[in-house]
Amino acid sequence: MTTDPIVAGTDGSPESLRAVEWAAREARWREAPLRIVAVPVTWPYPGRPGKFGYPVPPDVDDAAREEAARALADAARRAERQVPGLRPETEI
Repeated sequence: MTTDPIVAGTDGSPESLRAVEWAAREARWREAPLRIVAVPVTWPYPGRPGKFGYPVPPDVDDAAREEAARALADAARRAERQVPGLRPETEI
């Protein structure tokens, strides 16, 4: 078994979910763990400059984290359907 995981990123888009499906099959083929990651749009910290240099309000940061968590949950379910028995690790 390979110790290095297969890593896929998701933002909830159809393209990223197809990448997760591919990564799930690759993890099965390589007998490797699968790690799915998502990055909230306002990463890294609330109150720090956002994409356009303005501080990100905490409610926007919270909403971005919730959306990333939803995207991860959807991607993990999709990977598990693609490869029954696979238990992907997820991380924001």
